[in-house]
Amino acid sequence: MLAQDGFGLSTGRMNPRLAACLLVLASTSCVFGQRTADLSYPPERKVRIVRPVEAASFQAPLVAINTIGDARDDTSRVGELRNAMGWKTADLIGRQDIGEWVCEALTYELERSGYEVVEGPEYDAVLEISGSITKAFTIGQTAYDGEVILELELAQPGREPLDARYFGRATSQSSVGVTGTTWGQSLSLALRDAMREVMVDVKKMAPRRGVVEGR
Repeated sequence: MLAQDGFGLSTGRMNPRLAACLLVLASTSCVFGQRTADLSYPPERKVRIVRPVEAASFQAPLVAINTIGDARDDTSRVGELRNAMGWKTADLIGRQDIGEWVCEALTYELERSGYEVVEGPEYDAVLEISGSITKAFTIGQTAYDGEVILELELAQPGREPLDARYFGRATSQSSVGVTGTTWGQSLSLALRDAMREVMVDVKKMAPRRGVVEGR
């Protein structure tokens, strides 16, 4: 019989029980805690939106954005990091309030399309947007795969409101010097993907003066 030391090791082989324990430890002890993801919008650097001079004489349609709620099943995180074997190594926590993040995206896209935006109910608004975000999650491994789901109501005075679900998906590449911005990039791209569909419905319901809307 081969001699064994106090750890169950021998010159011939490893104790099967010890091998099993090491495998369990390898799969569980790789959880490094939490990382913080920056939730920004738009995904690229924000630019100042300036209305054309020739459009200054026209009244921009007024759109009111009500509170966007957080209706995710798990509101404690926005994603997770995994190692090459697919084991979770860390949770991703959003730095910003996720409802405010969606409002920021709505405001940016509306103003970029020529609308005037106010927060909260507004009597003179041609359109009111309210609702919730039901999913915002990214999985980071060799790349970052993000998904966003919005459930919004687009309401106009005297008309039946539009209740719709908007999906956004995107992938961003991993890099060596990962930061909070890198971790949140796929979610920003996924939110922009969803916003494209939101703006299609907005422009159909509240077309801008002199502009023919379409896909």
